[in-house]
Amino acid sequence: MSTPTIDRTKQQTSGTKAGAPRQTQQPSLVTRFKRALRAELTQLKEGRTGHTIMALVAVASVAWSCFFTFLILKYGDGGQTVPSARMPVAGIFQVGVYGLLVWTCWQFLREESTRQSKLKALMMPTRGLTWGAKLCWTMLTAVVAFLVTGVLSTVVTLAVTKLMGLEISEVIGTPVEYVALAAQIVLLAVGTVFFAAALSIAIRAMGYAIAVTLGWLMLFEGMIDGSDPAQRVMHSLLPFANGTRSYEQVDPSQFLWSPAFSVVYFLGVTAGLFILTLAYAARRPGAGAHSKEATA
Repeated sequence: MSTPTIDRTKQQTSGTKAGAPRQTQQPSLVTRFKRALRAELTQLKEGRTGHTIMALVAVASVAWSCFFTFLILKYGDGGQTVPSARMPVAGIFQVGVYGLLVWTCWQFLREESTRQSKLKALMMPTRGLTWGAKLCWTMLTAVVAFLVTGVLSTVVTLAVTKLMGLEISEVIGTPVEYVALAAQIVLLAVGTVFFAAALSIAIRAMGYAIAVTLGWLMLFEGMIDGSDPAQRVMHSLLPFANGTRSYEQVDPSQFLWSPAFSVVYFLGVTAGLFILTLAYAARRPGAGAHSKEATA
């Protein structure tokens, strides 16, 4: 009599397990990160607007380099600018940096057009990792784009200047000079991306972010004259003045420190600004609630 009872108990137990709803297993942190990163990078790679902006930046940089080199070699500027290998890449430092600011703001705020900001979800582990990977991708793209633009700008400028019958020997540099220029271009690209990304996360509106980044570089830093002893301290604290110091070859008396420290200062200020802004955005009230919505 005991055997049927045991069998009946097993049937009831198995029936209960079969009828119970199955709980779906949540994907691991690594899986969620891979999915989020894949979605972000797909949007970045397929974004036509971003490609258009970078193409316009490259064209404008090359065109300005040709025009600037032609003016200096043909007419000069009163002896203030000495022809050198820096001139064929002048467009990157004088025009391209503004385009890179706009492009970076667009990369980080393109979701704002749908009123579905992802910036409040920074408390999520996957979002934090995704933003870090996105920053690295944006920075790598900017560096490669600037280096390619620099090579293209040099080749086109030398060719156009030669066709116009001007002597180009003064604007052809040595391998050491070109390596130094490449390092300066990389420095400018990295710091610019840090700076624009930080302000984008802080402002959260594409139009305002672009206006502030361009206004800072064109207006605020442009108004500070390092040659004025009264403005020397303020000029030494400007990040982009330090970032372009080696390229511009300004008078050392305009800064409080050496050119080597200016490089450290530029990267330290821009990277530090990004880290502080990211930490502030993650701790901002409402980020946790939004992260739950994003997870759902």
